[in-house]
Amino acid sequence: MRLMIMLRMEQIFPGSGMFDLLGNDSVKSITVSGIRCQDMRLRLKYVDIPSVLEGDVEKAIRDRVEDGVGNLYVLVNYTALFSTRNILKRLEGEK
Repeated sequence: MRLMIMLRMEQIFPGSGMFDLLGNDSVKSITVSGIRCQDMRLRLKYVDIPSVLEGDVEKAIRDRVEDGVGNLYVLVNYTALFSTRNILKRLEGEK
């Protein structure tokens, strides 16, 4: 499983329960992207979870798809929901 987190205005703090899932052995890689990707990367670092940084959301998604990932989970907050949906729909149309 590979996860990509696009963080724009999200407030996620260590100990919220989400980090237990992200630290699971079934997670092969985590890519953080979006306006506040540095914030999320730092929060992950505090709980010893490695991540890859890619500031451009569309490039981050394309890179993960090109890697041949079996399952790609894109976690977004409400602020990023519609722009991310548009990116995913555009990629779906390119198939």
